[in-house]
Amino acid sequence: MQNYPMPGHPASLPEIQIAHAGSMGLLAALHTRCFTPGWSARDMARLLAMPGSLGLIAVRGEPVGFLVGRQVAQEAEIITIGVIPAARATGIATALLGDYLLRLSAQQIAEIFLEVAVDNHPAIALYAAQGFTDVGRRPDYYTTVGKNGIRTDAIVMRRRLPNANPASENGNSTGD
Repeated sequence: MQNYPMPGHPASLPEIQIAHAGSMGLLAALHTRCFTPGWSARDMARLLAMPGSLGLIAVRGEPVGFLVGRQVAQEAEIITIGVIPAARATGIATALLGDYLLRLSAQQIAEIFLEVAVDNHPAIALYAAQGFTDVGRRPDYYTTVGKNGIRTDAIVMRRRLPNANPASENGNSTGD
């Protein structure tokens, strides 16, 4: 478990725990507090059963956030990340992201991707501050529940990790 310094919040560093088989209900409960509709424990179990998947839980007295990611070959993705409303803007997401990025770097992962709703400005700012750049768009990716099913585009963001092979920048991971 790692703690990461968060500007303005040195006394409240979260503990980052790895999710295990008994964590699926907790992950589902956290996801439901962060998103509508929330994912079920079964959804979480399916995600974390995929090869290369990892779930992280941030605890500050109580569970306050989570991240579910997956890696395949030299790439990784953040499938979902969330912080409960009462703990937002306190560095929890930064700590989760930092922990996951360190784990990926240690495994020689070259780059990481994520999708974020075009109107989720706090998340976009967080990702940009962490070195993610906009590399594409997925039209009508999200459906907003409670707003008559309004569809929203997703921005695809990418971050290259420090150990990345520069030859893969052009999509040529062999360096040829």
